Amino acid sequence: MRGSATDSVGCVLRGSVVFTLFNEMKVKSIYGRFIGKANLCGNDNVSWREYVFLDKEVRFLPAEEGPYDLKPNHYRYNFEVALEGSLPESVTLPNGKIEYKMLAVVERTGLHFDIKNKRTVKLQRSSGCSYDSLFCHNIESSGVWDERFRYHMEIPQPSVTIGQSFPLSLDLTSLSKDFEMTKIDFTLRETICCGTHENPIDLRTKTHHLLELKGDEITGDGEEWKLCPQLVLFPGVQCTLDTDYIQIHHDIIVLFHIIDHRSGEKRVLEYEVPVSVRSCLQQCLEMSPPEYGNIPPTPCTMILGSPPAYTPSVIRT
Repeated sequence: MRGSATDSVGCVLRGSVVFTLFNEMKVKSIYGRFIGKANLCGNDNVSWREYVFLDKEVRFLPAEEGPYDLKPNHYRYNFEVALEGSLPESVTLPNGKIEYKMLAVVERTGLHFDIKNKRTVKLQRSSGCSYDSLFCHNIESSGVWDERFRYHMEIPQPSVTIGQSFPLSLDLTSLSKDFEMTKIDFTLRETICCGTHENPIDLRTKTHHLLELKGDEITGDGEEWKLCPQLVLFPGVQCTLDTDYIQIHHDIIVLFHIIDHRSGEKRVLEYEVPVSVRSCLQQCLEMSPPEYGNIPPTPCTMILGSPPAYTPSVIRT
């Protein structure tokens, strides 16, 4: 998926259901189902709620025209499933999960057990930014503390990537001499909400320490000084997500540790700037979107329609 729901119009899931028969078999039908589910943990951390938001069926051999006598052979049924642009991305968390599965079923006649197999499909969404415009939108935040010092923070890109470093520009201006800055901490705050926007079921906040500057590292020349630390998001951070079932938001938190000479107290000032976090895979999708590969042609390739008659190929031994 790419960008917004509108940007993702036209995406399809393509694949094949392949199986081999070594003995003759009578079947009632053959079909596939593409299923999307969200499982959310309740406030008691015990009960779970399941939401099925997608269930599309692909009929290869419809039951209305059966039963079918299948001879020993190799069988392949190709399919294409049109995907809505608003589908949520796959994610697995301790308190929630969004997942997709492709289920293939050979429905047998009589009292025989059906043959079933399934495969997990991971759905990812890029931000929709092109390579040329990816680094053209800065994230900024500015403020003043008690008319005593001014700060300006800037991240020169709209998204940061897990496992890669990124610069944070920090401009500080002293407006008074009655305080001393002893340390600056940089952390990432990760807020995870499971549930709908109107009815959140579980809300959790986690912080990831990024960097600490102190002593000579934060000493400036005169009343103004500029810092440009390199920050790194290590594995364990989740990607930013905004779906109907799970929302994950991030903020870069800057903590200024100050000794206030007026009161003689130590103070900690907190300022934040929102940021979007992506995975390396999402970064690759943004820079080089994938192209659809070719599926071996067979008489039963379709898009959610009734299949034509299938002509089996000959098994080569």
